[in-house]
Amino acid sequence: NGIGVVGVAPGTPLYDVKVLGDDRIGQTSWTLCGLDWVAQNAATFGIKVVNMSLGGEALAADHNACGATTTALHNAVCTVTATGVRITAAAGNSSIDANTIVPATYNEVTTVSALVDSDGCTGGKGRTLNAGRDDTRANFSNTGRDLDVAAPGARVISTAPGNLYDQRSGTSMATPHVAAAIALGWTGTEETRKGVAEGILKVSANIGC
Repeated sequence: NGIGVVGVAPGTPLYDVKVLGDDRIGQTSWTLCGLDWVAQNAATFGIKVVNMSLGGEALAADHNACGATTTALHNAVCTVTATGVRITAAAGNSSIDANTIVPATYNEVTTVSALVDSDGCTGGKGRTLNAGRDDTRANFSNTGRDLDVAAPGARVISTAPGNLYDQRSGTSMATPHVAAAIALGWTGTEETRKGVAEGILKVSANIGC
């Protein structure tokens, strides 16, 4: 409409499955209900990907395989992915190992860390931000072997309460970039499991670079 910003996948149908309160806090049961809704309705509505920009503390059982010995949340994630829907999960913003965070630690999800990208180009030539140097992992982003891919997550322009736009930082800003790329057909096979330094997701091409 000539104002604001254009997302990675404009025109993609979105389904708002609210599992947190306005204070950004929620119960696990709410998330279970949301995932159950997706599992039951994915085929009807053609849902391809779920964005989970949320997190909680992982229990020991969360590291078990899908089934009787893991948690209800892990099994709910497993149920959704078994329908063919992919899930992206925010790595978290505490500069700790993502294996302590759910759903980020689950093997069934694509776990996204935050990338500093101040110029929209490759090569690390953009200006340094408070979160770190251009084209490096943001210093607040969680780390570890559970990370699958990095996407822009520092000073990202997005909508804000009050019908406004604002700059926000966090892995919850990075994760929707990857969810949108998946909606466009990105498989991740050439990026994931290579480590953040090599697995930087470039969701758009800037011909001016």
